[in-house]
Amino acid sequence: MGLPLAARLDKATTKLVSFTGATNLGAIGTMPLFTVTGRVWIVGLDIYCPTTLVGPSATLALGTTNSTSSLIAATTATLIVAGKFWATTTPAQDVAAVLTSLVSANILFTIGTTNITAGSLEVCAYWHPMSAGGNLQ
Repeated sequence: MGLPLAARLDKATTKLVSFTGATNLGAIGTMPLFTVTGRVWIVGLDIYCPTTLVGPSATLALGTTNSTSSLIAATTATLIVAGKFWATTTPAQDVAAVLTSLVSANILFTIGTTNITAGSLEVCAYWHPMSAGGNLQ
């Protein structure tokens, strides 16, 4: 029979991430973004930059706990500038392709080379569960 209709409707989860260079806020390493339980289908993922990222030679990637750059490969963080979308390694876009993916692991940023010490990203995931208990928060 599958999931009930209400469970199959698209949901939206939005996070505003402000980088400071602290642990889980831009320090080198992984930085949690969304917790995923079960399986979810991200039918749209857009990442908008309200404030330019700062961090000389820092890189930023988007992926999962099992594949840290599976959604967007490592990108020079200072190329992610205010008023633009980030969807590829060339992020200065007024219009960006919306990412779509099936996911069964937590989604995270990976910061490399140096800390990202300032700036922000608004991440909006449009998704729906693909398994009983499938959730993204």
